[in-house]
Amino acid sequence: TVSPTANPTFSPTANPTALPTANPTASFSPTTEFLDVLERTAAIDILRSISEIDITQMKDEDPRFKAAIWLMEKDQANLKVKLDPPDHRQIHGEFVSANRYAQRYILAVIYFALNGNEWAGAASTADGNNSFGGRKRRMRGDERINEIMMDKNMKIPSKAKPHRRVLSEDSDEPKHPFLSSVHECNWEFVGCERTVIGIDKEGNKVRDSVVKNIVLPGADSNGENPVPGRNVSGKLPGKELGKLKYLEEITMNHNKLAGSIPTELMALDDLYWVDFTGNDMTGTVPQFGEGLQYLYMGDNDLSGELPAFEESKEYQMTHLWIYNNNLSGSIPATMGTNMKHMTMLLLYGNELSSVLPSTMDMLTSLTWLDLALNQLSGNLPDEFYSSTSLENVYLNYNWFWGNVRPRIRNLVNLKELWLDNNYFSGEITSGYRFLEELTSLQLHNNSFTGEVPELFCDLVNPPSGAPLDVTLNCNRQLHTEWQDYVECNCCTESQCI
Repeated sequence: TVSPTANPTFSPTANPTALPTANPTASFSPTTEFLDVLERTAAIDILRSISEIDITQMKDEDPRFKAAIWLMEKDQANLKVKLDPPDHRQIHGEFVSANRYAQRYILAVIYFALNGNEWAGAASTADGNNSFGGRKRRMRGDERINEIMMDKNMKIPSKAKPHRRVLSEDSDEPKHPFLSSVHECNWEFVGCERTVIGIDKEGNKVRDSVVKNIVLPGADSNGENPVPGRNVSGKLPGKELGKLKYLEEITMNHNKLAGSIPTELMALDDLYWVDFTGNDMTGTVPQFGEGLQYLYMGDNDLSGELPAFEESKEYQMTHLWIYNNNLSGSIPATMGTNMKHMTMLLLYGNELSSVLPSTMDMLTSLTWLDLALNQLSGNLPDEFYSSTSLENVYLNYNWFWGNVRPRIRNLVNLKELWLDNNYFSGEITSGYRFLEELTSLQLHNNSFTGEVPELFCDLVNPPSGAPLDVTLNCNRQLHTEWQDYVECNCCTESQCI
């Protein structure tokens, strides 16, 4: 048998030689600088995906470069992107989602692209510049037409917009200047709403405060009462605006915006209100999404044809106002078949040609039709006389010809009908007599002939109530050179021109 010895020969030494070093080399721990690189790389990747360009290769004066430098180096909020997968070593700074980081960047790009330090109320905290430049109010579209028509006795009806819906994260929360350290949803001119933006790995809904409204008008909706010192100018950053996928409204009317209307913006699914009235925008009207309801682009310098309205879609558009531009071509027939929610169509002051589409009667909700000051021609189509929802119709200063048919009596809701300065001919129909809501009828400067029927006289000067605001070429003494005029024994001096 083998028995242990009484005194083992292998005893531990008094001073072991394998002491651990002060700084073990077997385990690896990233330095703070390395972690900063990870966070910075994640941030740059987000900005690159938004602007679709390498931020680091941009010029110093590029609004996107300015926004990136501000966000990563000057923003007092000191936001950092949550790393994916999560990293427990991220302990310094406020860590936000990629969506929140991108949203703040996009708003900063808008600020730098549109001269945010001159917005009057959005003082830059980046450079401390609190001075606001002045601006001269642009002439309204209505004023421009009035100027053209000064010698033609034409007035332009008032066209009020409906009240829009403006969302806010918290109506009691005070607003702060752009680029301040607070949450961007509490910046001036921005409205947000807490919305579900996705589903996490466990199947839970992920919510975040997202931008719904950007409202930065230079004046009220009629172009009056300009905001003192406001100077919103420059070109809209299309790629960045197109990434605000929850945006519902953008209002920047009566400013000095230039360049084209971004196609990326107009393609947003949730967008329902766009107002760029009274700017200096050029290019064509881009195709827009089915959900857009209010489109105000009057008094700009847009050109080209109206966008094609896809037959497979049913658009929700109710207000389409693109007056006082340089649009050409015809009015698409698909406007009638695919825009059945339309209530107000204002395309006056363009260069539209061809005839009224026969599908106009399919716009069964249309109450206001203004196509004045174009180059439209031909007879009024039969379908026009079936558009019983119409209340205000302005077809003056075009090249329409032919008779106005007795079927005009079907338009029982008409309040104003302006057909002056065209080539209409034939006798004045008695069908007008049955338009009991009619208050204004402009028929002068056409080729009407014959004697005004008695039923028409009942409308012109009724036994009771105010006389109709009507104009006819019935004063031969004033216009001896005219070959075409009407006899109207019941018309007053002011009604005969």
